[in-house]
Amino acid sequence: MRNLHKIKLLYEKYLNRTATHEEVEELFMLLRDRNQFQHIHNIMEDEWERNDIDFSVENLSWEKVRSEWPTEQKISDVREMPIEKHAIWSLKIRKIVAVAAGVLIAGMMLWWWTKTNTKEYRTGFGETMEIVLSDGSRVLLNANSKMTWNTNWQNIQERTVQLEGEAFFEVSHQRMPVNNSSPDQKDSISLMPFQVITSDLSVNVLGTSFNVASRRQKTDVFLKSGEVLLVAKPPLPRSKNDEKKTAGPSLAKHMDSIYLTPGDHITYSGITRALERHEEKLPDEPTSWVDGFLVYENEKLETVLQELKDIYGKSFIMEDSTMLSRQVDLGLPYEDWYTVSELMSLSLEIEMEENNSEITVKKLEK
Repeated sequence: MRNLHKIKLLYEKYLNRTATHEEVEELFMLLRDRNQFQHIHNIMEDEWERNDIDFSVENLSWEKVRSEWPTEQKISDVREMPIEKHAIWSLKIRKIVAVAAGVLIAGMMLWWWTKTNTKEYRTGFGETMEIVLSDGSRVLLNANSKMTWNTNWQNIQERTVQLEGEAFFEVSHQRMPVNNSSPDQKDSISLMPFQVITSDLSVNVLGTSFNVASRRQKTDVFLKSGEVLLVAKPPLPRSKNDEKKTAGPSLAKHMDSIYLTPGDHITYSGITRALERHEEKLPDEPTSWVDGFLVYENEKLETVLQELKDIYGKSFIMEDSTMLSRQVDLGLPYEDWYTVSELMSLSLEIEMEENNSEITVKKLEK
């Protein structure tokens, strides 16, 4: 509370242009606490109302500020105003500038908080990374992937991951108290949500294990155990067969949702809005890489090569394009590229000529 009072005093001095350089620095230091943002918002609104400024943070735009700013014609009109009106107009301009400056400070601090309260993990081609998050959840990050974890999860009571690439998650249970005025539910508890966000959708879970791959403008989700709720950014396509597994009302405007149960495997593209359900030949095929293998059963060679490109960063040129539709069965160790390419050549009876990261695939001449 003492800090909040200090912030109010410093902010008022900032608006009045009486703050020293040291006091502005102190204001920024105090604003580092993300939990103060709502209080700061309230302080700003109180200050604006006290100065008779009709303004809402939600409606702030530079267009509004510019519309209130005098043009050359307006400036000349101001010069011809009586002194009293001129002073009122100048005060109005100063207040508008103060509002914009105040929001700019809050925005800068929000950016600062976002950058300093996240931790980023990256993998290169051909490597994986085992990660234990601060909440106890375990993640295996696949090759050529990036994951960002919000380390402030305890304060905001929400666990959030941003994912580009592929990862396997084993989410831990984290309990949090429920604020409920009902006497019989006063001491009840709930599980803290865990959310994985990709460019196409968000995977919302409580405690479960699942695989998420976000590549080539689509997201692939395989649920191994537990239950997850997928929330898509554009609406999900609906069918009668999906009614039992699809949430009734939309969770938010322009969004829709679908539940997955163990064994469910879907691919969704936010661009094409195409939803595909997969019937797995092998129960754990989508997560075979977690155990150190790349397993493909009756899969198109084109699909295999796409995944190998994602993992190892290789580009493939087919001497005969009809080979891409060939159905193949492959079991490859998740090893270095040399081992993988040698086993592929032997198993598929093909020749692979490599030039830097570009590989030409040919049929083996008999």
